[in-house]
Amino acid sequence: FQAEAARERAELDRDRAHRTNTFLNGFLASADPDLDGRDVRVVALLDKAARDLEADAELEPAVRGGLHLSLGNTYRALGLYDEARGQLVAAAEHLERGDGPFADTTVEAISALCEVSATLGELDEAEALSGRVHAAVEAREEMPDWMRMRPLEMELNLAEAKGDLEGTEALSRRVFEGWLELRDEGEDSVETARNNLSVALLANGRGAEASELLERGVEVSTASFGADHDNVLTQRLNLAQAYSEMGEYEEALQQFDALTPPALEKWGPTHYKTLAIDNNRASVLQSLGRSESALEVFLDVLERTITVYGPDHAEVVEMRSN
Repeated sequence: FQAEAARERAELDRDRAHRTNTFLNGFLASADPDLDGRDVRVVALLDKAARDLEADAELEPAVRGGLHLSLGNTYRALGLYDEARGQLVAAAEHLERGDGPFADTTVEAISALCEVSATLGELDEAEALSGRVHAAVEAREEMPDWMRMRPLEMELNLAEAKGDLEGTEALSRRVFEGWLELRDEGEDSVETARNNLSVALLANGRGAEASELLERGVEVSTASFGADHDNVLTQRLNLAQAYSEMGEYEEALQQFDALTPPALEKWGPTHYKTLAIDNNRASVLQSLGRSESALEVFLDVLERTITVYGPDHAEVVEMRSN
């Protein structure tokens, strides 16, 4: 019986992977300007994929939910939280129906939706979603480490949304220490938690502690994964920001200048982290009195941002107004 159940599950997984790949291949093909006849922007491409997904009536709930989750997380990474919310609501509904209310995929979707709701200031909704995550964790006897940590991370997201700086720092420290009990330094989960703690420390004016924490993170992550790993580059970005927050602008500028080439190679010119590096570099140049250089860098960042969002998006309008 167990062997038969395993075979059925493997068959379902293969079918899900096939259907997912079919949809994604169509999504990627639409990025070809020769087929589309225009300059395809990231957001326009995502919007088209969302419409195509909504129109595809043949996908089973679990597959549809997984695709909604992928689109929602992509919108979220771009800072498009209203669009992300719609996708994540659909993801949670379809995954709960297809995989069950306590499945890994369902909890992942609800967690992401909780974070987006908190970011949008919808705190009552975020609290309710956090409660659903807690209930799912309590219902599971066995679970992956990320799910075990998720309720505490939800508390952290809510503290951040409420502007509770002390609570955010305390919870960030608990999350970091919790991951250290489960994983080794240098692993993604630990280093992501380290980054989040450093941001909380910077917000509370504790740049020296943040920089010490990040220097350790850069050291262990580089030893584990190499200098071009995502966590290493992210920690170097946060470290440069720490120097800037402490008023050490020359050191910060050196860090940003050294970080730009590997970031371009790793993430590309329009990735939000690459844009953050150059935007912060422009701010440091301005603080050093190098206004012409700062303006040149900022205008370049603005042009690249337009290629992601389009000229009339709120993100671009806000940049122009600043």
